[in-house]
Amino acid sequence: MSDNTMKGRKKTAAAELPEDIICNEILTRLPIKYVVRFKTISKYWQSLLSAPEFVKQHRICSAIRNPNDHDYVIAKKYNKIYMLSRYKEKYLLPASNYQLIGSINGLVCLGSGRKLALWNPAIHQYKEFTLPPSSDYKFDYSMGLGYDAANDNYKVVVLSADLRSASVYKSGSDSWSDITVAHNIFSKNALEKRTPTTIVKDCPYWTCSRLSHDEKIVVSLGVVKFDATSDKFKLLPDIMACRPNYKLHYKFVDMTDGLSLIVLEERSTDHFMLDIYSLEGDEGCGAWIKMRSMGPIDFQKRQSSVSVLQVFNQTT
Repeated sequence: MSDNTMKGRKKTAAAELPEDIICNEILTRLPIKYVVRFKTISKYWQSLLSAPEFVKQHRICSAIRNPNDHDYVIAKKYNKIYMLSRYKEKYLLPASNYQLIGSINGLVCLGSGRKLALWNPAIHQYKEFTLPPSSDYKFDYSMGLGYDAANDNYKVVVLSADLRSASVYKSGSDSWSDITVAHNIFSKNALEKRTPTTIVKDCPYWTCSRLSHDEKIVVSLGVVKFDATSDKFKLLPDIMACRPNYKLHYKFVDMTDGLSLIVLEERSTDHFMLDIYSLEGDEGCGAWIKMRSMGPIDFQKRQSSVSVLQVFNQTT
């Protein structure tokens, strides 16, 4: 058989390869840097590789094949935004002019004034949008980022100043809609001026607390969840129902796709206890269970423990 005949057969075989095989079995396995390069080949490739279904499938495939590449968080630290992993940290951009609202699936939501942006640092692309004209907000704590996996929609929720309504932005339709907030959601405790919110399973959680008259003791500590699929708010059980009311440093975090609470409790001037709680059962009527306790920690003898306080006070 001649070389020309063999070359002809190879070309025919390649031409007959179905498009769904090319997309689902070949292109979804490529590193993101090659996907970005292939977008420049033609308008057809640009459209193919930018399709929401392909982007979603590529993300899922990449997470399965390279789990360590997705084991990171986007965080604001020392007035800068970093990508943090267990091995290293990568500086992304200064945060002096931006508020970090949240990050899901590698997509970062940033805000400045009335302008917002969804930014993908992996492919260096972003989408800008603005708050609705009717929005009455306070930027320092009233925003959260969520993801509706059922409809492949990223959502930004903005609470009103009186916490009785909210505006929800949907990336799929590039539009805002208004929703009401039940009167009992934020009535008991004050919404803490802390951003970004804690994000667990693609839903943002706000911390709500009430202090004693001298502002030294946490009397009540709760969490409000925004369900990114149903666009509804839910008030979770009060954590203070299961522990003494000592002076606390605390932070709600995502641990293995579950909402957890890290508490640094001050027992004396130099001695602290570190407790980790997890919310067990249904979010509406579940209970906070202590999973682990460490201490007492003497900060004078263990200077490295000061880093724990730095995490609470300087990293959001």
